[in-house]
Amino acid sequence: MFVRGIFVCVLVGFHLLAKADIGDTIIALDPVYTKGVRFEDPSVGAKLIPIDSFQLELNQMRSLAEVLNQQSFVNLGSLGPGGLATMSIRGNGADHTTIVWNGLNLKPPMSGQLNLSAVNAGMFDQVSIQPGGSSTMYGAGAASGIVFLTNKLVLTDDGLGMNAGVEVGTAETKSINSSIKYSTNNFGTRLNISMQQVANNFEFFNTDRFGDPKERQEHAAYKTLSVVQQNSFMLNGTATLETDIWYSRHFKEIPSLTSSLLPGRDEQRDENLHIAINATKYGNNWFIKYRGGLLHYTIDYLGYTTGEPVLSENRSLTLVNELESKYSFSQSQLIFLGLNSTIDYAAASEYSKDPVRQKLDVFGRYTSFYFSNYLQIDIEARVPSVNGRFIPLVYSGNIKIKTIESVFLKGAGSKLYNLPDLNDLYWDSTGLAAGNPYLEPEYGWNIEAGILHTHDREQLSITHELTVYQNKLFDAIIWAQNDQNTWTPDNYDRSITKGFEFTGKYIFKFFSTRMVFAYDYAYTDAMVYK
Repeated sequence: MFVRGIFVCVLVGFHLLAKADIGDTIIALDPVYTKGVRFEDPSVGAKLIPIDSFQLELNQMRSLAEVLNQQSFVNLGSLGPGGLATMSIRGNGADHTTIVWNGLNLKPPMSGQLNLSAVNAGMFDQVSIQPGGSSTMYGAGAASGIVFLTNKLVLTDDGLGMNAGVEVGTAETKSINSSIKYSTNNFGTRLNISMQQVANNFEFFNTDRFGDPKERQEHAAYKTLSVVQQNSFMLNGTATLETDIWYSRHFKEIPSLTSSLLPGRDEQRDENLHIAINATKYGNNWFIKYRGGLLHYTIDYLGYTTGEPVLSENRSLTLVNELESKYSFSQSQLIFLGLNSTIDYAAASEYSKDPVRQKLDVFGRYTSFYFSNYLQIDIEARVPSVNGRFIPLVYSGNIKIKTIESVFLKGAGSKLYNLPDLNDLYWDSTGLAAGNPYLEPEYGWNIEAGILHTHDREQLSITHELTVYQNKLFDAIIWAQNDQNTWTPDNYDRSITKGFEFTGKYIFKFFSTRMVFAYDYAYTDAMVYK
């Protein structure tokens, strides 16, 4: 069971509210939706939960792991401050949750897990969570949920602007987050730089030693640098071009076990480069979008297990090319088509070979409205292939029904799949761990249903949503020790997770201020069968 209550009471000046206004752009998007959402709208049966924008501003010095842990019902697994932090949605593993940044799937091909403690929340204008199976739209890795990270550069005639924040805290914490922006109605550019340095030398009682002595943590410092540079162009009034570059570097000292008499010496360095291009052309009843991306991941681990330094080097490169299109036959009939090409390259000290994996997927959606838009139905499908081998078709159906005023019934059913990570397949046998080249992809089903109530008046906005779900995965990939005490992955019979989620929010508006009261509750029951 996971219970989380959040109470947020904020008074925001008029200038902050004005920042949320949508400028003179080609298309006005709902502030909950992001440019990374497929076809510029989520599936009609999907549940999209935004992290409050004011909370993002308050926590701009914090890691994304801290913000998600405080402001949502997702489960965070963490190895301490600055250490590996991964996320789980609806009881499934971190490998079943995808991070989407400005339309690009950031799932690292080697481990399948992005370290959220190395991601600064102040880098993004919008963070949203979409729980539920989304393999049809986002491919492998989206079996239980998605987190959308968005950089929105709104084109206005504001000209030059800048802001900066500095934070000093315990354990010799020093943080800075700054940005500078220039914008006109047709062009905008912004540079955001965030740095954090933490000695992490807190005092604690060591219960693993006789007498529980008071000690100071040693060799546990970490440093993080993130740089995001964006450009946005309005072309001929009917086309947009956006470029985004995100560079990050994370250094972490690995402390020794509290039971060890030897000081910690291990270190890890992560260096990532993400480049995204979004080009969109709009017509009266259509649009076409090209999205390109480059994702480069570097992890160097310096260990002293044998007494002598041993360097483990890990490199991966992902190239993404994608097309999306929409055509409206009428106001009640729309069709969307997409094509995604992704190539993964990897090299590691512990790999038996340097693998290359090529994925080519065709996907689409058909949307129809009935009874004066009281009924909306989405039918989606994806044809995935890996290295020329077709994986069975995945598909989904979504429905939304308007009943009485401001009350909607929602439902979704989808087929899921997830590919083994490259570590799962190619990790060379070291005696402690070994990959399994015979792993099969995971596949399964997600079914969910919910009720949504909204109330929006001039001074009061209310939203409540209740969702129940069940998620089944077959051939679930799980690492476990075999008879030789070697950790290795294998396909288990199945995993089943079920539960429900309830979210609510009240927004009271008083002239140029607002007060927000938000709360949520989630229950999850998860089981793995061998």
